[in-house]
Amino acid sequence: AIAERLGMKEFAVRKTQDSLRYYSPGGLRTLHARLLRVDQEIKTGLSDGEAAREMLVLDMSRRERPGGRR
Repeated sequence: AIAERLGMKEFAVRKTQDSLRYYSPGGLRTLHARLLRVDQEIKTGLSDGEAAREMLVLDMSRRERPGGRR
């Protein structure tokens, strides 16, 4: 039902749901805020787009430790 509503493949939704166990709600909010900050920095010319995206991907790929810490 989620995949259909989002217009996504079931496999992609399942993989996303599986990865959620590695993040606390606060950790997801922090990553989202970082994504918005990087987007704004790129669009305003404050950051080099490629380098900023690479750093963002590295940050997002780190798994949190139990208790919501990385």
